[in-house]
Amino acid sequence: MRWGLVPFFHKGPRKAWKAATFNAKAEMAKTLPSFREPFKRRRCLIAADGLVEWKGEGTPKPKFTIEPRNDEPICFAGLWCRMRRDEDGEAESFTMVTQPPGALSDVHNRAPVVFWQDDRARWLDLDADVDGLLSAEPADRFTVRPFAAWTG
Repeated sequence: MRWGLVPFFHKGPRKAWKAATFNAKAEMAKTLPSFREPFKRRRCLIAADGLVEWKGEGTPKPKFTIEPRNDEPICFAGLWCRMRRDEDGEAESFTMVTQPPGALSDVHNRAPVVFWQDDRARWLDLDADVDGLLSAEPADRFTVRPFAAWTG
């Protein structure tokens, strides 16, 4: 799949889609036309060991590694879509759902919605109420350190 959701209703070639859909804000994913249908019918999980974020101004911006403290695998909330009007036939794409940063506010102004083992099935259950899953993570679940090399 390609990162950067191209909604099913897009009529032109995939490359012609210009809206910024690499991330979907949790606060608006249910209502924005690009994300509304995938939120209802096409939720997915994006497996990860952690993430890298850039902070501040200037060149180069300092990078930070953000990893779960207990080395537990995590998944990010995702939405996906399939468009059928691509020049090559069908094309699938996805986006990551983000939220206010909570514990990560010292590093960035947004953070991915993170799911631990107990919440993954609920996110994928299209009949479940998932609003409670779209909330900032507590600070004690992550280690944030300057980026040196990926350890995941």
